[in-house]
Amino acid sequence: MKMLILGGFLGSGKTTTLIRIGKALASQYGQRVAIIVNDCGEVTIDGKIVRDYGLDVTEIGSGCICCTVAGSLVTTLRSLKEGFKPSLILVEPTGVAIPRQIKDVAAAEREVEEVSSVVLMDASRYETMAGLIRSHREEGFKSLLEKQMEAADVILVNKVDIATEEQVRRTEEMVRQANPGAQVILFSARTGQGIEELTGFIEGMMGHGRGS
Repeated sequence: MKMLILGGFLGSGKTTTLIRIGKALASQYGQRVAIIVNDCGEVTIDGKIVRDYGLDVTEIGSGCICCTVAGSLVTTLRSLKEGFKPSLILVEPTGVAIPRQIKDVAAAEREVEEVSSVVLMDASRYETMAGLIRSHREEGFKSLLEKQMEAADVILVNKVDIATEEQVRRTEEMVRQANPGAQVILFSARTGQGIEELTGFIEGMMGHGRGS
């Protein structure tokens, strides 16, 4: 059983991307996929959206799964393995979650063989993101955005369909500087641009990529 964490700030396109991945893997590649959605609010809206697209989802509310409800994540993983028996678990945490901490929780659970993380960066909000990073550096702290990028195996430069060429270029430069080892994909959750590259990465993670 493998796990893919889909991180990024609120509004970066996580839920739309999650739906595209789930449907592509289930329909085109025959994967048995489980989805875990974490929402800090009382009403887990993302879970309802995912269900509206015909995908099954398990919700963890009232906290961030990288910290306060880590025990709930472990319990959920065990339950999924015993009941649904998925080959892949997709996890959509809150926008304030740090993928590395979720990785550590999942890695301690022996049923999970491999954990990878994908982080979305909204190119249309490049100026806002750059400002947040700059302000934190001036205060001597590392921003949440930087921590999310550094923990990623794949970084999706999202919303390239609405961002300007300059915003896309600068966002790509920013993410490559933050994590030179990550695979960077120019992406649009809305139009589907880049989805084949992303599913190709996931296929490789599952051990049966193209050509294997």
